[in-house]
Amino acid sequence: MNERTAPTSLSLSRCQAQLLEQLNDQEFWRYAAEIANPASTIQDQAEEYLVCDPGARSAIFPLVLLGEIISPPHQLTLLPAVPSWMFGVVEWRGETTAVVDLRAYLWNDTGSIDSRTDRSPTNQHANLLLVVRFRDLVLGLMVVAVSTTIKFDEGHMVPFELAPDWCSTLRPGVVRGILDDALVLDIPFIFNDIVQQIKEYQPL
Repeated sequence: MNERTAPTSLSLSRCQAQLLEQLNDQEFWRYAAEIANPASTIQDQAEEYLVCDPGARSAIFPLVLLGEIISPPHQLTLLPAVPSWMFGVVEWRGETTAVVDLRAYLWNDTGSIDSRTDRSPTNQHANLLLVVRFRDLVLGLMVVAVSTTIKFDEGHMVPFELAPDWCSTLRPGVVRGILDDALVLDIPFIFNDIVQQIKEYQPL
């Protein structure tokens, strides 16, 4: 009478549940194999991620990569020939650091979280600067807000190949997958891509 159902070892996110309803048999078994992959280790499960708001969808990346969250105003040095998603550079602990409008970069557009109406160093509204370090490179990512930190099993992340249609407008390669409508950023790819684009940029 009072028997309790034993909890299952796998819980599905809302995004995953919606996705599974749309998969055919072949896609279902491929996805099931990805979830069962032993690469999802205890270390993966314990890793903390920072949730931030670039100005559109939420985005997350490993908290361990975060160097500092800097409140405005930001003392930026503007550069004349840089991609539209780059605000300029800022000094951080003796390092010259490129500052990127994360929303404009992810969606590969010329708009920004301040609509590009004012790129002056003293007027960045309420935007936060996330100083992120990957290996020997440091970048500043400008976002609207940060909310919390989370821990999640990477097996609950929807692979980008199976992501919703709205993800098709993202810059290719910048996202590893989707977790409850939040973008799981591919920081190694993003850093390499930003450096390469800045080096190769040719103004029109």
